[in-house]
Amino acid sequence: INLEGQIYDFTNLENTLGVIYIVRDPRNIITSLKNHFFLKSYDEAFEMMIDKKRWIGTSKGRIPEALSSWDQHYNSWSFFPKNYILFKYEELLSDPKKQINRLIKYLQKFIKININENKIDKIISNSKFSNFKNLEDQGLFNEKAIHPETKEEKSFFYLGPENNYLKLLDFKTKDKIENFFKETMVKLNYL
Repeated sequence: INLEGQIYDFTNLENTLGVIYIVRDPRNIITSLKNHFFLKSYDEAFEMMIDKKRWIGTSKGRIPEALSSWDQHYNSWSFFPKNYILFKYEELLSDPKKQINRLIKYLQKFIKININENKIDKIISNSKFSNFKNLEDQGLFNEKAIHPETKEEKSFFYLGPENNYLKLLDFKTKDKIENFFKETMVKLNYL
């Protein structure tokens, strides 16, 4: 990838063993984007979600990260031809035990993992949104958003499982997302 005159290596079959991809319903992502990037409106967040050329981390000393649009990002990884596994965020919340077992089975192709029901229950307990939010509140998580000009801080762990587009989005925004991303949302059974 050539970004601002600097060449960056990117994932390929030689340097990547596999892909673990977590996808989330874009109708719920928009709220997180609006919060995390200090956007003024859902319209502004929607423009970010559809921007196929969106990058972050391009300032000096940071690692650039291609965000792309929601559907292009998902589709680009879904075609990775080697050791690809997809997790839906919503299924991680609704049936974490099943999803952890899927992950373990996937990882056991590459490493030995000793696991039992007690360990899985501990993983689920330790991975609760409230635990991560608490760690962030204690200053033990460095991903919080900081406005570049005002230095205002916003929590990374914002709404989590309470981020429900049915309660938060107006019809216009919901409809716009569904129309724009319809093909990919149907493929993922979001529509």
